[in-house]
Amino acid sequence: MKLSRFFKDNWVITLFSTMFGVIAGLYLTDYYEDRRLNKSKLNALEMVKQEIKNNKEELIAYDSICRSMYHRSSYVLSKINAENQIFIHKDSIEIFRRNANGIIENLEFETNVSHKNTVQVRGDMTMLVRSKLALVDLNDVIWQSYKQTNYINVTSFNCITSLEELYQFQAKNNLANKEWLDLLLKGSFLQGKDQLDEFILAWNNAIEMNTILLGTYDSLDDIFKNCN
Repeated sequence: MKLSRFFKDNWVITLFSTMFGVIAGLYLTDYYEDRRLNKSKLNALEMVKQEIKNNKEELIAYDSICRSMYHRSSYVLSKINAENQIFIHKDSIEIFRRNANGIIENLEFETNVSHKNTVQVRGDMTMLVRSKLALVDLNDVIWQSYKQTNYINVTSFNCITSLEELYQFQAKNNLANKEWLDLLLKGSFLQGKDQLDEFILAWNNAIEMNTILLGTYDSLDDIFKNCN
């Protein structure tokens, strides 16, 4: 059979055209679906980026409160004797008052009859952490949702691992802060030196974790360079 006669047959031309149309249609469908998926992925990653930025802002405010409280309470706690009493020199009253602000309420200084140059400090110790992070963790809702979508299939390995490591460290930070806040709420640090040392150590650890996490947040732009 001659080639020219082969292509003259109508059904051959129709079949070839139909097959080409199906293949082209499938290609275009995949092409536009991939474009749509990648565009949606970038929008979703922007939400992840915003979640991390919000966490950073919350942590900066919370960490500032924690550090301020730590410096002031360290001064106050260092003055407590074995009987949970505080005696200071009368010339140190104003210094103590400044440091005790937000740490001791109903603050009074009672003259010590035994030592004329000494006063006894009286009041109610109430250390309040005025931040929502005292009650809730740093968010990971958007990231957890992202991992449940098809976007994960078109996200680079380096992007996924970097973000996952960041959120894992964030979870450790949540835990460290929860540990010292639990000790604060229990108030057991006033029961003895060992308990006080445990409390201060937990507080130090939480502040150190905050510092490291805030430093990690600062590298956010470098992390997202691998996500486009």
